Amino acid sequence: MRKCNTGFQVKAHDDDTGTVEGYGSVFGVLDDHYDIVEKGAYTATIAAHTERGAMPKMLAFHDMTRLCGVWEEFKEDDHGLWLKGRYLLNTQEGREQYELAKGGALDGLSIGFTIPEGGQEWDEKAGANRIKKIDLWEVSLVPFPANTEARLTSVKNGRIPTKRELEKTLRDAGLSIKQSKALLAEGYNVLATRDAGEGAVTDETLTQLQHLLQEVTKGHTNDVRNQ
Repeated sequence: MRKCNTGFQVKAHDDDTGTVEGYGSVFGVLDDHYDIVEKGAYTATIAAHTERGAMPKMLAFHDMTRLCGVWEEFKEDDHGLWLKGRYLLNTQEGREQYELAKGGALDGLSIGFTIPEGGQEWDEKAGANRIKKIDLWEVSLVPFPANTEARLTSVKNGRIPTKRELEKTLRDAGLSIKQSKALLAEGYNVLATRDAGEGAVTDETLTQLQHLLQEVTKGHTNDVRNQ
């Protein structure tokens, strides 16, 4: 079985369900194993898993004896292979891996897969193996990623994000320092104002930020209700 690693970043969200989501693979990126996964490589394996009613396994360090959770959704988009699942917090392995990820000790995802016949070809110009079809078996949490383009977008950890964490999220979404601070201080409507020299904020970015703020508000409401 082959492995392909991807980096991820832990961000705080609003509950203690152990939910985790992010990209296990990113298309068009040369990793440390000289592999490039092409868009569409997961189409057949997703269909096969769906037909069987089964999902890839969530493991720690590609160790088949260290199941730490379950993947519940996965799909291809223009960026790569997106997955969502949850750590099994009532198990020792699940809780330990969750705490390691939440604390930042684990910063990589790695897929375990095989390649069916005709599913790859060598690109002499790129000096890489282009993978066009993958049979996906498992997605593991690992400490050292080979492909740093992928990101784990959330690990829900039982608290509201701090102002500094939210500011970093807004910066990652493309806002300037000034715009990020203004948004946190004055609210969503501040984005209607374009600061000279800082570039326009796209409608797509505005939509993403609106969804982010809605999730934060929802998390705060749920947190208050459950006290």
